Amino acid sequence: MGKRRKKFTLSKYLSDALEVPLDDITGGFFIGISEGCQLCIRGCEGITDYTGNRVTVKAKNGPVTIEGVDLDIVYYTDCEITLRGEIHSVVIGGGTEPA
Repeated sequence: MGKRRKKFTLSKYLSDALEVPLDDITGGFFIGISEGCQLCIRGCEGITDYTGNRVTVKAKNGPVTIEGVDLDIVYYTDCEITLRGEIHSVVIGGGTEPA
């Protein structure tokens, strides 16, 4: 039987690392990554861009861009999205394209 990994919560990690309250980091949204292949965002306000390699979601404090390979939306409501695929990066509040 393989080693079981704990769920990794990016926002909690940032909150702990920066010693800032979690609500200040998230602006009312939550990002959870599980096994590096599934990502859940709660508190989003809609999808602004979607391709197989990039998904951009509108959140309260700016866009959240997820880049990877074979990204699929497996669950979506007006305030929550779950993606599955090979996740390479998550950028909160900024663009990833050069100026």
